[in-house]
Amino acid sequence: MIELFPDLPIISHKQKETIANLKAGEIDDLRVSNQLPIDDIVKFGLKEGFLKEGLKSFPDPRKTFDIPIEVLLLPQVLQRLDDEHSLLLAPYMLNSAELMTELGFSARVLEEGFNTKNKYERTAPFHGESLKHVLLSTKADKLLNWFNGDWNQLMKLNAPGRTRQYIIDGTEIIVPRHLYKDFEGAGLVKIKKVKLAVVIKLFGFKK
Repeated sequence: MIELFPDLPIISHKQKETIANLKAGEIDDLRVSNQLPIDDIVKFGLKEGFLKEGLKSFPDPRKTFDIPIEVLLLPQVLQRLDDEHSLLLAPYMLNSAELMTELGFSARVLEEGFNTKNKYERTAPFHGESLKHVLLSTKADKLLNWFNGDWNQLMKLNAPGRTRQYIIDGTEIIVPRHLYKDFEGAGLVKIKKVKLAVVIKLFGFKK
């Protein structure tokens, strides 16, 4: 059923069966899974195969690691679907045991994580800055090649037709003070510069 624990059964939405098995001593560990609507969307992508393939194709610069790259990136997908953007809060998006098993890992990692390096009580599968360190170590050209190559190709093969992919460039851009209102979402700062998020339509495919 899952890559790492193929013989591990999962009982969901079967209260009587779960309680009976628990009383009979047939269940070693029982955890609560918080299922969100966006989890179903991501689960579909994982079941179809293209989402996990795309995440694993990311140009991970790490030589060794405890946390697989697909685990670090999956919360980013969940965040975008929920209109959230914080790297620090991203790990808290992983709440579904079913989603973790679809990704190929034991549901236990939701509480136990992937290592024992935490100095404080664990509240998420991994620290929110884990992905930041990976991104800072990833060369820009490799990131662009991945997005425009591997990820682009997967979207071509699996997009329903109306799908668009966007990338945000948060580069600080200086514009004349009297013209900043012409730029949607822009504002003034003390040094009279405007920080403008430029949304670039990278591609749009129709099958």
